[in-house]
This record gives sequence, C-alpha cells and structure tokens, in this order.
Amino acid sequence: MSKTSETRESRIGETARAGNGEMMTIIAYRAYSDIDIRFNESGYIAKHKCYQNFKSGKIKSPKVAKPARNANRGKREQRIGEKNIANNGMEMTITEYRNSNDIDVRFADGMETRHVSYSSFLAGSVGNLNISSKAKRNRVGEKSVSNGGEIIEIVKYVDAHDIDVKFPDGSISQHKAYSSFKKGTIENPKTKKHVNADTVTGLTKASAYGEIMTITGFRSKDDIDVTFSDGTVVRHACISAFRQGHIANPNYFPKKRVGEKRMSSCGLLMEIIAYRSAHDIDVRFSNGYVARHKYYSNFRKGMIASDLNQRNPKVRRK
Repeated sequence: MSKTSETRESRIGETARAGNGEMMTIIAYRAYSDIDIRFNESGYIAKHKCYQNFKSGKIKSPKVAKPARNANRGKREQRIGEKNIANNGMEMTITEYRNSNDIDVRFADGMETRHVSYSSFLAGSVGNLNISSKAKRNRVGEKSVSNGGEIIEIVKYVDAHDIDVKFPDGSISQHKAYSSFKKGTIENPKTKKHVNADTVTGLTKASAYGEIMTITGFRSKDDIDVTFSDGTVVRHACISAFRQGHIANPNYFPKKRVGEKRMSSCGLLMEIIAYRSAHDIDVRFSNGYVARHKYYSNFRKGMIASDLNQRNPKVRRK
C-alpha cells in the first residue's frame, strides 16, 4: 500500500473542533487540499476543503444560522459548568456565559478571569493572575550568563518585556526583555563599547551555517560589509545580525540545497534540481513531474503540488 493510501485511510474518521465549537469529522480524504467534512451536530457536509483548515478549526458550517437575540440562552445553560484544562495546566470552569465573546472562567485555585472569549477557553489560553504574579516573584533573582561571560541577575520584573538586570560590577541595565536575558544578549552599560570602524573592522565570527565571516567595511551599525572565507562579500548588513551569526553566504545555499529531498503532502518524494534563490527553485517529483519557480519555504513544508496525471510539456527545439 502506498503512503498516500495509508494517509487517506488513517485520516478518514479523524475529528476536530470547529471555530464555532461544533465537532466535525473527515468522511472523505482524496488529497491534502481536497477533503470532505461532516459536522456532527448539524449534519452538514462541507466538501473540497483543506486538511490544514480542518486541523486549525477554520472550516465553518454554513447551515448554522445566525443566532437570534435569545439564542444565547440555550448556549448559556449548556456551557455554564463546562470544564477545560488551561495551558498553564490548571482546570478551569465556565461560571458565566453572556455570549461567545464574553464569558467568565474560574480556575481550580479560585481565581476568576472575566470577559474572555469562548474560543480562548477552548484553546486553553485564558490567563490566571495568580500564576502571573507567581512568575513575577519567581523570576526576581533568576540568573543567567551574558554573551560576554558575566553572571547577570534579574532585580526587577514588571512583565516579560520590562525587566531590570544587574551585572557583577553593580551596574544595572533597565527595561529589557526577558527573552534577551535568557539569550544572554543584554550588555553591561558600563563596559559597552561604542560601535565604530575602529572597534569592529576585522572582527571574525562563525555564521550560524558554519562559515567564517569577517567585517571588512563599516559605515554605520546598520550598514557593514562582511567577507566570507571563500571571498564572497555581503554588503549593507547590520552589526546585530553579524553578532548573532545570521548573515548567510549567498553561494552556500545553491551548493547545499540542490539534491535536497522531502516528502510532499500528496505523498510523493520531491527533490530540488535547481536553486536560484529562496523564492525560485525547481523541484522534481518521484513520478517525473517538474514544478518550476517555487518557494523553498513551501518545499520545506511539503506544500508544493504535483500534477499526478500530466507530464511536463516537451520543450520545442529550435
């Protein structure tokens, strides 16, 4: 049995919850972008839908009429007392349902969060202020290591986008992001060097792709030239991208990515046969079909389609 056939059989009968809260079931699976869905409550069948929209609950039942003014009364009685587990791991219960965009939720610790949406409740994304307060308390005193090798400590935590960090020499860097603290990218304000041509020209670093690069030109911190070990020069890059290793050698990817293989969503193996840029690649499928001028990002996701029944037109010879 082919992989496509196995996928079809395994996904028929799969269920998910639509955005309106109704459960839906796959009753026919022809391809990733061609499935039929039955809504369990209304019985309505939606045809020729995409599997991704099914998984994310974006398929709606047109037979679900717009609610009348008193239609929320039935939903209110049905949904008050409904339980779910929040993303923070705590059980929560609906205590008041005014409409789908205005409900109250009580957590197992007694904290009540008001005026949130029913979709947030289903997704588990309702916040608990008690847990947020604990996070603030727990993160004060947390330590990390900066990229400069210094031990840094959180001395004030307002929220994830506003923290103060103390360095070993007593200097404090204020109003920084917690994500920067975790990455170690917060610099000591006392030892931070002024960026100019004298301080950065000649700096060498390995890129995220394993290639050695050197700063060979400086006009400003957002306009530098970088030379790779093979002599390739990338102009008008920024110093922050250099420090993080996020500057790419344009000659690297064509060499590395031609011949790269991946399974497509339609079940066929595909291979890159030409790479001109991340927005212009040619892909050959295992059935011989060649898809031209595609995006590399779509190749990585398996989202390039193959014409299963038609071959490429023959090139007319001059």
